[in-house]
Amino acid sequence: MTDEADVVVRPYAGADRAQVRRICHETGYMGDPAGWFWRDVESFADMFSGYYTAREPESAFVVEIDGVACWFERLRAARIEGCHLQTMAENANAIAFFEAVGFRRFGGPQLIPGFRSPTGARHHIQTMVCDL
Repeated sequence: MTDEADVVVRPYAGADRAQVRRICHETGYMGDPAGWFWRDVESFADMFSGYYTAREPESAFVVEIDGVACWFERLRAARIEGCHLQTMAENANAIAFFEAVGFRRFGGPQLIPGFRSPTGARHHIQTMVCDL
């Protein structure tokens, strides 16, 4: 079990960019590497982290162990009433994690056109919301 003293949450810094982008690609398929369907690390990372690291770095955090509570505190301090995210509905670990930290499913899974697993199965997107 992780002790709270072991948790470090800090604002994103430009020096974090390469590591954030690498992690994005290495965990980009439901926690597994995205290389089987997207070989170019840079363009993949651009889709998921590029906007925040380039245009809105004050909204990005580097999380070591667990930083969800810190993120929620920052949103509440900014008087933001809620937030949403999307993850693949087939990613049971992600869904369980997001539910454990306070998100709930919003609507049912929606088909992701053209996107398939390595076995050819179709994937779906699940929107999740959290009221703050």
